[in-house]
Amino acid sequence: MNQFEEVHASPGYPLPGNQPYAHKCSSYIINAPGYICHLSSLAQQKGIPIIRHLIGNLDEAFHLPELGRVGLVVNATSLGARTLKGVEDPKVFPARGQTVLVRAPGVKVCIMQTEGFMAKHSLDGSTSRVYSVRPLALTWSRLEPVLPPAYIIPRPGPDGHVILGGTYFHSFSTDPDPIESERILKSCYALEPRLSTGDKGGWEGIEVVRHQVGLRPAREGGPRVELDRREGDGVVHAYGFGSAGYVRSSELRGERTAEWVNRFQASLGAAERVAEIVMRYLDGQRGG
Repeated sequence: MNQFEEVHASPGYPLPGNQPYAHKCSSYIINAPGYICHLSSLAQQKGIPIIRHLIGNLDEAFHLPELGRVGLVVNATSLGARTLKGVEDPKVFPARGQTVLVRAPGVKVCIMQTEGFMAKHSLDGSTSRVYSVRPLALTWSRLEPVLPPAYIIPRPGPDGHVILGGTYFHSFSTDPDPIESERILKSCYALEPRLSTGDKGGWEGIEVVRHQVGLRPAREGGPRVELDRREGDGVVHAYGFGSAGYVRSSELRGERTAEWVNRFQASLGAAERVAEIVMRYLDGQRGG
C-alpha cells in the first residue's frame, strides 16, 4: 500500500457518495479463491502435503496417522478455536459478513465507505457516530444515525465481477438476509452508479451473480499469535484475525500509513510473525 493521501471534494472533483473528504491510496486487489489455489499449488510444489483430518482435541494434531509424531503444531483453526478441546477460547466469535457478487465490467476502482464499520452497534441496531478528535485517533460519542458500511471491490479476472458489501455482525447465521442485500446494493450504487448495467436503471439495474455469507473468525482483544509450550511440544497459536486474513504488511510505506491501516486490518504481518515464532522454536530445539 502506498501513495496514501487525504483528498477533499470540490466542484470540479466530486467524491463518491458526495462525501466531503476521503483517503486515497494505491494497493493490490487479489482474487481470493484464485489466491488460495495458488498458495496450495506452491505448497505442493515444495513437497508439503495438504491433508484434511477431523480432530476434536488439539493433542490429536501431534499424532495424525498420515504424518506420524510431530513436535510442533500451528493452531490456525479459525472459529474452531472457540470449541476445539485444548484451546476453547471464549474470546473467539463469528463476525458475520454478507456480500453480493455482481457483474460490472466498467468498475475498476475499489471504494470503501468505512464510517459504519467504525460505529458501535447496539442490540437494537442503532449506532454511535465516530468522531475524529485528532489525526488517526477515534472515539465514541452520542447516539446518532451513521452511514451504513459499504464497499466495492473489483475482483481481478476476465469475468467482470465486483464484490459489494458489507456487514460486520456478531452472528452464527449463514443465511443471506434479503433486506441487508437490498441495503448493500443501494449503498454501493450511491457510491458508484456505474454498477448499474441493466435496463431498469438505478440500483435495481445491478446484475447480481449471487448472494454470499461468511463468518469471519474474529476475537475480542485482537488476534492470538504466540507460542504455547506443553509437555515438551510446542503450539504456535495463530487465529482471531477477523476480516484481515489475506492482508500483508510488506508493501506498507511510512509510519502514518501503517498506523491508519492497522486500525482496520489487525492481522498485518501476522504470517511473518507466525513464521518467526516457528523458526525460533525450531532453532531452539536444534540447539538444545
